[in-house]
Amino acid sequence: MSKKSKPEKLKVIELFAGVGGFRLGLEGWNGKSACSSYRLPLRSRTEGGYEVVWSNQWEP
Repeated sequence: MSKKSKPEKLKVIELFAGVGGFRLGLEGWNGKSACSSYRLPLRSRTEGGYEVVWSNQWEP
């Protein structure tokens, strides 16, 4: 049997995401969102969910 290799980290920045949608395409990936306006992880951190490093949402 071969060992499964650990996936590399994927850093993502959401710019002009509108209602959000771009991050939905990454939900199945076991990476983390580096910058998002979403403060709560989609899955628990123990399951490899998103980790928001910096968040800023500006609305005029």
